[in-house]
Amino acid sequence: MGDCQMTNQIILAIEKVKAVRWMTAKGKVSSKPMPRLKTVEEVINDPEPDQSWMDTPIPKLKFHEWLQYSKK
Repeated sequence: MGDCQMTNQIILAIEKVKAVRWMTAKGKVSSKPMPRLKTVEEVINDPEPDQSWMDTPIPKLKFHEWLQYSKK
């Protein structure tokens, strides 16, 4: 239940400020505007993120392929 409560608090904070904020490695606050939360379908249909800087990039499908099994 704790994980769900924390996730709900994060979502409420994003909706309140209409942005995602985080602390950078240099200790500064950075943010990305987020006027609304996307639906699951929108996120799945988004283009692959740029992972060219990663040694071992993770395919986007890895994050949501379990959804395909839950539909069956």
